[in-house]
Amino acid sequence: IARRHVLSMKELQERGRGDFVVTAVCDANEANALEKADMFEELFGVRPTVYSDHQTLITKAGVDAVDMCLP
Repeated sequence: IARRHVLSMKELQERGRGDFVVTAVCDANEANALEKADMFEELFGVRPTVYSDHQTLITKAGVDAVDMCLP
């Protein structure tokens, strides 16, 4: 996940399209996932759980939907 993805989600919320809650972020680069979790907490007021393995996220997080953020 990149900084732009987080900012785009905030923009959706500001335009009245923010009917979603980000409960987890996952990145193979754990430092990147932690950084984006900090951004989500700052912008949305809720800190998502951080995962560095997508399999763990899927089995533990009770996932309803996934937003695949690719370069």
